[in-house]
Amino acid sequence: MKIFLQNTGLLPGSHQYTKFIILGRSRTGSNFLRGLLSSHPEILTTGEILRNPDQIDWDSDQYYVNEQVLNIYQQKPIEFMKKIVFRKFPPQIKAVGFKLFYYHAQTEPYNQIWDFLKKSTEIRIIHIKRENILKTHLSRAQANRSGSWVNTSGKKEDHGPIFFGSCRMFKRF
Repeated sequence: MKIFLQNTGLLPGSHQYTKFIILGRSRTGSNFLRGLLSSHPEILTTGEILRNPDQIDWDSDQYYVNEQVLNIYQQKPIEFMKKIVFRKFPPQIKAVGFKLFYYHAQTEPYNQIWDFLKKSTEIRIIHIKRENILKTHLSRAQANRSGSWVNTSGKKEDHGPIFFGSCRMFKRF
């Protein structure tokens, strides 16, 4: 109801905030970065919203999904970005963004998002990457083994040694 009231002007709401994406790949610290950003009361971040064509993975209580929102997402992704993701927010919100990985939004109609983002002058890009690609693969192997995929605390986790078969590891490089 609050979202509807903001969009219709009955509650104060504004588009005057910084729009951003966290661009990268998995196992680069994107959840940790998102957690840090989300800890600020004036910043709203969502999850990997373009990961799954069948559902919207908001990972935020500031958004909702109903049939109408899902239809816009699945049929008109650019309109979805403009009207749903970057909708009006209370004036105290100064930045809104989401995570996007290189391999998300690769099929029609979602792949239109890439040109939209490239042409946009108002969406900032936080490009996150890990300098050592081996550490990315090590992190994935540790997550697979432990079942712990997200670490938002930043504390080092000790999962013991990981051994890669040489053929398997080199296929990823």
